[in-house]
Amino acid sequence: MLKIELNERNYISFIEYAIKTCNSISLVFEKSEAGANDLKYTLPEEYYLILESVIKKENTSVHPNTGSCLANADILFFKIDTPIISFLKQAIDIFDWDGKKLPGELCFYRNEKIWFSCISHERLLHIHNETSDDLDFLKKNKIHFAYEI
Repeated sequence: MLKIELNERNYISFIEYAIKTCNSISLVFEKSEAGANDLKYTLPEEYYLILESVIKKENTSVHPNTGSCLANADILFFKIDTPIISFLKQAIDIFDWDGKKLPGELCFYRNEKIWFSCISHERLLHIHNETSDDLDFLKKNKIHFAYEI
């Protein structure tokens, strides 16, 4: 697993690479106080923008790919399509995916396996199951990375 560092300068190139090489993402949507039972999220406009791209929804207390504790939230998985691509490009920094203006815990998947995970509140970014193409991309784009056990 690689720990990586991204900033505003290299966010878009990283997102474009991820979009090109992955086939799905997941995001955490927190439920509003009133929405605990009727699935109203704290970011309803963002949810409705990408609703048609949902593949599946999970309600769990711990995120399976980041280990973050989730209270009153759902993990939504999305196919990478035109609405998702536009949605991902709304952010200007990887840490915009913090659950405040945009959903949290952005993860990318390749063939159903985790490839990238972001824990915004801890500022942790990891690439899992990296390939030689991934390493070439990181080097070419001067994205700092280090192997982590």
